[in-house]
Amino acid sequence: MNEVSNRILILALGNDIMGDDAAGLITARELKKEFGNDVDIFEVSSAGFSLIDVLEGYRKVLILDSIPSSGETGGSIIELQKEDLKKQYSLSPHYVGLPELIELANRLGMKFPYEFKALAIEIKDKGVIRKV
Repeated sequence: MNEVSNRILILALGNDIMGDDAAGLITARELKKEFGNDVDIFEVSSAGFSLIDVLEGYRKVLILDSIPSSGETGGSIIELQKEDLKKQYSLSPHYVGLPELIELANRLGMKFPYEFKALAIEIKDKGVIRKV
């Protein structure tokens, strides 16, 4: 994508077959019913470098994902800003988090969103979660 879009991207992360990890996807589907084509909604079950092409060209993005609950029950929604997202250190070069993608896009001179927000839905099942 060469031009920057004024549209908002809602990026839903999750996995339909991994229980509560589909919370972001289900939320995106409900938002699609509400907003139709007024926003771009993209569902993805992968993370890391594969997201760089999806994010390129947007000014603003809202990320929907799930995170392990800090308590006994899930269901709380936590709002995160770009500054709240921490770099992920992984032994695998295939996994990178959003801060690493932003840094890479800046180094490559890509047209990348300047405004990121994430809504993380706390879920009880901690075994199937990626970090935002």
